Amino acid sequence: MGVGQLAASRPWLSAFDPKAVETCLRAPLTDLITWFNAAAKRRGLRSGNGHPLVMVEHGEKPSDQAYESFIAQTGCLPTRDNLHDRFNALIWLHLPGLKASLNAGQAEVIAQQGHQTNRRGRFRDWATVLDENGLLVMVDSVDDLAGPWAQHDWAWLLRTHRQRWLTGAWSVWPIGHALLEKAESLYAGTTGHVWLLEWSTPSPLSIHMAAWELVDQTACRALRGQASGLGDQSPGRFYPMPLCGLPDWTLGNDHDDFYADRRIFRPPPRG
Repeated sequence: MGVGQLAASRPWLSAFDPKAVETCLRAPLTDLITWFNAAAKRRGLRSGNGHPLVMVEHGEKPSDQAYESFIAQTGCLPTRDNLHDRFNALIWLHLPGLKASLNAGQAEVIAQQGHQTNRRGRFRDWATVLDENGLLVMVDSVDDLAGPWAQHDWAWLLRTHRQRWLTGAWSVWPIGHALLEKAESLYAGTTGHVWLLEWSTPSPLSIHMAAWELVDQTACRALRGQASGLGDQSPGRFYPMPLCGLPDWTLGNDHDDFYADRRIFRPPPRG
């Protein structure tokens, strides 16, 4: 990578339930399907249209049916035996409300416009970016970060306020399954799309399933509050996040000169 060694602990996975990580990433697909479906039934996971969620092999999806429509209408989650789809299963287990809401929104737009059209609409574009490459960043005040983030003031965000990230006052919750796949082979330019959300907690939460539930609820409320006029607008702005700059995601990123590396920390776009 040329920017310092990867943190040995794979911090992009540290927030997730260890048993879920181990099963989703290592179990044979048939065993994963059995385990996932038992967990989904126990926790009452649902598709966007309210059907009980069950994992199935990808070949069960008709070739002429849109992926999101199939999930919404049947409750079946098509899964291939690859890292990309396995990470998708992991996210469904941790953010089931948000995943179902995104599924419902995408299926609604597809029902209105079809899925074989060049016009996907802003909501589907936005939802796809979040679903594939997104990070939820939970902070106490969005207004405090929006300006520096728009200006790409990386040293202020990631170095000056390093302790806020390390203590969880500002916290990162991965949602993008493609992003998690890329993190396994992290390189200098790996960048996530941040949906910056505000929450109010009396003190930084330790990372466990109860915290995931609060994140899920907060994101669902934000989505409901912003996603009117599906297909015609984006629910929220994304901010870039250079993954190598996140405290303790790579070794050596606690020094000022680290933030001068333009391969990682790019200036804001002109205009």
